[in-house]
Amino acid sequence: MSLAGDLRGEILVALHSAGTSQAELARRLHLSNKHVNQVLLGKAALSCDLADLMLGAMGRRVVVRTLPA
Repeated sequence: MSLAGDLRGEILVALHSAGTSQAELARRLHLSNKHVNQVLLGKAALSCDLADLMLGAMGRRVVVRTLPA
């Protein structure tokens, strides 16, 4: 899986855990419902910054670290 795919998965888990809908997430971030849905489906780009904003809206944050290969 890709980094963006991993982040999408984390966002979906956070949405479920927080009991937050995609529509509510879109409202909090001043984005369209369609754009949030497309991002989460992988049809629109997900940057690290957008992932951090989405997760931040649900009380989470992105932490990046490297591990030995």
